[in-house]
Amino acid sequence: MTDTQSKYLSPREILKIFKFLEKWIPLINYGDYVPDMSQEQTGDVSETQLDAEAVRMLAFMGMYTYTPVCRYDVSLPAGTGGKIKLEGKTSGDVHISLNPRLKASPRELLACLAHELCHKRLEDSQIKFPDTEEGKKECEYHTDLCTIYVGFGKWILRGYNVGNNAMGYLRPEIYRHALSIIRSVRGGESATEPVGDDAFNDVFLDEAIAKWNHTPDKHQCIKETFMTKMGEVAELARNIELARQILTRAETFPQKHLEWYSDAYANYDLRKDLNAYPIQAFATLYDMETEPFDVIFKDRMRGLNHALLSFMGEVDTHLPQSDNNAPDYTRITCPFCSAVTRSQSADGTSRLVRCNKCNRFFVIDRTHIDFAKMNEQARHKLRGSATRLSSMIIDEARDESYKRGNADGRLEAEARYMRQIEEMQQAHKSEAMAKYRQGIESGKSTGREALTREILSGLPPVVRWLIKPFMGKK
Repeated sequence: MTDTQSKYLSPREILKIFKFLEKWIPLINYGDYVPDMSQEQTGDVSETQLDAEAVRMLAFMGMYTYTPVCRYDVSLPAGTGGKIKLEGKTSGDVHISLNPRLKASPRELLACLAHELCHKRLEDSQIKFPDTEEGKKECEYHTDLCTIYVGFGKWILRGYNVGNNAMGYLRPEIYRHALSIIRSVRGGESATEPVGDDAFNDVFLDEAIAKWNHTPDKHQCIKETFMTKMGEVAELARNIELARQILTRAETFPQKHLEWYSDAYANYDLRKDLNAYPIQAFATLYDMETEPFDVIFKDRMRGLNHALLSFMGEVDTHLPQSDNNAPDYTRITCPFCSAVTRSQSADGTSRLVRCNKCNRFFVIDRTHIDFAKMNEQARHKLRGSATRLSSMIIDEARDESYKRGNADGRLEAEARYMRQIEEMQQAHKSEAMAKYRQGIESGKSTGREALTREILSGLPPVVRWLIKPFMGKK
């Protein structure tokens, strides 16, 4: 490989150039070019043979208005295979110079003709490159890949690296990769013809080619791949949308509690004189104490808060805050009437507020979240967990019974037993809380007489007769 033949292009870059060529250069043939020049002939290839082959190659590309004039040029440097004179014409003679050292090598001559004629093909398509050193290199890379794009790739591979001679501007494996891509995309018998033993070193390209070759319906193949790749994002989008809906519904769940608290506080707010209305103040405190949230729901909301904080920290890690996406702590939504207001003074605070629209009291928490500190704590916990896990693994490896799975089974049974105990305790708490709340409601809504009747109704007649006088009943 020469210094000039050292350029590496990734499969993505190769496809980028092919996409560009496909946009600018329409094809009339999609297979491999079949030369008239024998690859096995002995003796020098004449200039007349070169002219005839160049005519056929131009016709293969749909360029019928040119007359190629191929001549051996002793002035060409040893490292140059050929040169074409580009004059911007769309017909007439096209002058091509070839290195005399290639006279006895039909393969190299054919590859040189392909390259030089593709320079003309690019010119005819009005594809121009900057007149700089980098622009000239880009022109050569595009020209080399153009030879493969139009159908000369097989002969480029055979003629660019013969013996110790190496031509072209790309690494040898790039031509093989490019030809494999073209053949796979266009299909046909030549798609399975081997072009070399090089691995792509790109598992994604291998997978794309395999999927393309084994899926008859290309449109469906692209659609299904898109849907698969977008699947996780779509699942996240679905769950975020459902989370919005669930959170909206969750806001209505504690509504009666919020109203109870707000009404109790409003009664106190009307009579703040503790000396004159101490019972009112104490009743407010008692009413709020006797109206707790549902225990299970409260635990779920606590878990949801932890999950939201963790997710917010993860988002902040990948999408650092800026002026455009920083959290808005000034926006306040009333939980009763959904009125939205903004308060700069609320930013960074936790306080009691009163809605200007419905006059209800509620509490807002607009304290700032230190994402950097939260992420560092999470990383610290993760490192600690990893250390503990490593220690556990070492300890477990020492225990032969662990290897046989006995300990795993024991731990699983213990975990299952603890979950059952926890569920029973939770159910017991919920049942006790429900009965307590039922008693409170019954005491508030039922008079003494009705309550007495309710108690007496469950007793035997004789017992009712005996205790009825002692309960103040007539």
